[in-house]
Amino acid sequence: MRRRLWAVCGALVAAGVAPGGPSAAETFRTPSGLEVTLFDVVLEPEAGIARFRYLAPALEDGGVTYPEVAADFVWLCEAVGIAALEANDWDAPRIIVTLADRPVPFGEMDPDAIQFIDGFERQGGRCLWDEF
Repeated sequence: MRRRLWAVCGALVAAGVAPGGPSAAETFRTPSGLEVTLFDVVLEPEAGIARFRYLAPALEDGGVTYPEVAADFVWLCEAVGIAALEANDWDAPRIIVTLADRPVPFGEMDPDAIQFIDGFERQGGRCLWDEF
């Protein structure tokens, strides 16, 4: 069974993810300059997975390619994902980060949507790329 974690948004807005870092429900720039907004968090406790899903409208129509934003995934995993899990005392050994040009309900398909997805193994305060 999966659980949606809307509490993460409130917690991050209240505290920020790091000193001077981005908060949920606001648009912020990743290190590559891509503007993103956290729009969904899904925790799958039985699978040990936390999913952080971001809107990135610049992906639409191939405006941004994966190689241009590849380094952002680690940053989003560590600066937002791990910080949110720790702030809310949630445990998930794997974190999956999604960038999408439009909101796609979790588990549904949208053939017109552009989505980049990357998975990580959480090791302390670090995210290590995990081929999933």
